[in-house]
Amino acid sequence: MSLPLQYCMPFIAKAIEGMGQLWPALRTRVPEETQRKIDLWISLAADGVKGAGK
Repeated sequence: MSLPLQYCMPFIAKAIEGMGQLWPALRTRVPEETQRKIDLWISLAADGVKGAGK
């Protein structure tokens, strides 16, 4: 079950960021830990696993 989640998480993270750009007035402040995870998933979607976590 984790493989489908690993596959879709970068796309979900990009969707979250995109919604924040479309509706900036509705954007909520997320905890720093959560933001780091979202940023990591976006990085994975953009660059793949090479250099992940840098």
